[in-house]
Amino acid sequence: MDKIIDKKSQRTSKLKRLKVPIGIGILVVLMLIIFPSLFRTSINSNAIIVESVKRGTVENTLSAEGVVEPFGEMVLVSPATAKIKSIYQQAGAVLDSGQVILELDAEFMALEYKRLEDELRLKDNNVQKLRLELEKNLQQIKLENEIKNLQVKNFEASVNRMQRLYEIGGATKEALNQSQQDLEIARLEKEKLQSEYEYKKASFGQELANENILSSIQRQKLEELGKKLEDSKITANTPGMLTWVEKRIGVQVQEGEPLAKLANVSAFVLSARISDRYMQQLKIGMPVLVEINNRVEKGEIEQISPTIENNAVSFKVRLEGDKQNMLKPNLSVPVSVVIGEKQNALYLPDGAAFKGAKSQKLFVVSAGEAKPIEVELGIQAGGKVEILSGLKEGDRVIISDMENYKNQSKIRIQ
Repeated sequence: MDKIIDKKSQRTSKLKRLKVPIGIGILVVLMLIIFPSLFRTSINSNAIIVESVKRGTVENTLSAEGVVEPFGEMVLVSPATAKIKSIYQQAGAVLDSGQVILELDAEFMALEYKRLEDELRLKDNNVQKLRLELEKNLQQIKLENEIKNLQVKNFEASVNRMQRLYEIGGATKEALNQSQQDLEIARLEKEKLQSEYEYKKASFGQELANENILSSIQRQKLEELGKKLEDSKITANTPGMLTWVEKRIGVQVQEGEPLAKLANVSAFVLSARISDRYMQQLKIGMPVLVEINNRVEKGEIEQISPTIENNAVSFKVRLEGDKQNMLKPNLSVPVSVVIGEKQNALYLPDGAAFKGAKSQKLFVVSAGEAKPIEVELGIQAGGKVEILSGLKEGDRVIISDMENYKNQSKIRIQ
């Protein structure tokens, strides 16, 4: 008699039968995810870059870090001690001449300007008052001197008259002497007044000049403060790029403190830094290779800094030809200093296929297929990679990234 199998046992039996195919399926999916290169046997020709092995000169270089800097950078400073009121431009903005960058709070300067203006008006009034007083005093001394001059003439006439009377017996000797004495006294007093007039004229003139100088100093202070008021709006005084701006609104800045930096965007210079252990190898005029926008440009060292900062030495690079249109401020570029050359060397253009190892596999293309070949590499600089062994001149090699095909022994190119 057959035994009836319950539904639970039937489901268990069915699951056991499905375990193997499900496990195999999961394993296949995992292998496709983890090891996709095991299943990739073809590639589209448009997805790869193929270059031929060439023979020529390969430069032996030292690697450095370069950055494009403006040829000239202007620092805009605060015209006075004041607080920052408003910011109108941000770093990176390209400005025309006259564009406002930021504005200072000029309220205190305006009050100070009004105070100095009132003081100057008061000083000008004092100068005018002093001039009138001096002219009055001089005129008074001048009149006294003229009066004394008349007195001297009268005494001279009196002495002459007394002399004639004495000669005819009409006057005594004592009267004649008294008349002569009065004349001498009058002459001395006139001389004293004339001396006082000359002294006061000179001293009054000096006093007036001093007051004029004080007024001039006050006027100059007023003009300077007026200029500071005009400059409370910090503007670009030449076209350029704003590379830095003090953007803390409300902070108080001192007179002469930097507020912004404006770079000349019409001309640039390339600065580079290299480890100080190579300093002795650097020479002015040494050739340099610079990678800009995926192009290798030639140049030379034109200036070397004599100082070392942070274990690095800086130098300036002059590029061949006019390359200003290729440069942008703060652009970082790889720089290679050429310290030697290998003539008649095999090389390939640099590409993503090269990982920096001295030995690696590269895919060589032939008859619609690509096969990996172990290649020994040498110098890698200036957009070139030296081939020491494994390839020959004319071999066509994939230089784009082939990481997903590294486990394939052969790839069909479609």
